[in-house]
Amino acid sequence: MRIIINGACGRMGSELQAVLACGYRGHNLAAAVDPSAVIGSSVLHRLEEITSTADMLIDFSHHTAIAAVCSFALSHSIPVVIATTGHTPDELSHLQNAARQIPVFHAANLSLGAALLFDFSRIASAVFEEADIEIVELHHNHKLDAPSGTASELAEQLAACRPAAQIRHGRSGHCRRQPEDICIHALRMGSHAGSHTVLFGGDEQTFSITHTAHTPRCYAQGALYAAEFILNKPPGMYGMSHLTRPLFHSGVNSICRECF
Repeated sequence: MRIIINGACGRMGSELQAVLACGYRGHNLAAAVDPSAVIGSSVLHRLEEITSTADMLIDFSHHTAIAAVCSFALSHSIPVVIATTGHTPDELSHLQNAARQIPVFHAANLSLGAALLFDFSRIASAVFEEADIEIVELHHNHKLDAPSGTASELAEQLAACRPAAQIRHGRSGHCRRQPEDICIHALRMGSHAGSHTVLFGGDEQTFSITHTAHTPRCYAQGALYAAEFILNKPPGMYGMSHLTRPLFHSGVNSICRECF
């Protein structure tokens, strides 16, 4: 598969270039694009400068680039993997419109391990239906947003399993915990690639699920898994759950089916 990387000079775009340079799973680079590219380098400044053919566009740039990314993918009739977060409702509408004509894969976290964290957390929420839920995320000290897109998406999916849930961010002062709270705590230190823990606590026991990314490479590899998944799919919106849910539907107990 020949792949265009948008946002090629960023942390994840650079990681994906390195993975493709190794010939990972037989894929190769069609073009690299980044507006911050050094003049004279092999990295292009705009998607419109691309002259080579490609099978897939993977976007690791910034959520504000979504209109240009979708426009390019539509005009060239190629699937797109969106690996950015923080989209406004208007920006998300570009994704939804594009998905009517091409396959669009969008995920807050492209790690396969993180996808399983989502699935297992929904199961635990159904099993421990009275438990308090807390989410703790840890990232490197250069990360701009807090909480992470992954933590926010985790909270939203768990809240969907509990109609009375209230998502909160941090805790300080006189603020007794309410039973319906799902609270997110964001930690920033060192060079951590990313860790997310979901805790389910009751009077008798506590159950926790953790996913830790040791290097950013797992996200780059996940982007390629996503690209492989949608390559020949019909138009539509796809996410990491489409990769894992079939496994759960074939074997999970019916008590958890409603959370899938």
